[in-house]
Amino acid sequence: MKKLLRTDKATKKKICTICNVVVTQPLNHIESKHLNMKFPCSYCDKVFKGRLLLNTHVFRQHRDQNKLTKALGDSAPAKYD
Repeated sequence: MKKLLRTDKATKKKICTICNVVVTQPLNHIESKHLNMKFPCSYCDKVFKGRLLLNTHVFRQHRDQNKLTKALGDSAPAKYD
C-alpha cells in the first residue's frame, strides 16, 4: 500500500502523497478529500465531509443535547425532535 503522507525534511510539515498538499490534520484530510467519507449528525439530518466539521457542529448546535446524551449514556435517544 502506498504511503499517504510524507514529511518534508526542511519544514517538517506533513504532505499528502496523493495531491501534494501540506496538511495539518492528516486523518481528516484523507477521509474527506480522498475517501469521500460522510459523517452524519446523530442529533439532526445534517451530514458532513469531515469528522472535525461534525464535531464542531455538534459542539455548537447541540451542546445541551450532547450533555444530556453523555449523562444518560446508552438510554439516551439517538435523535431529538
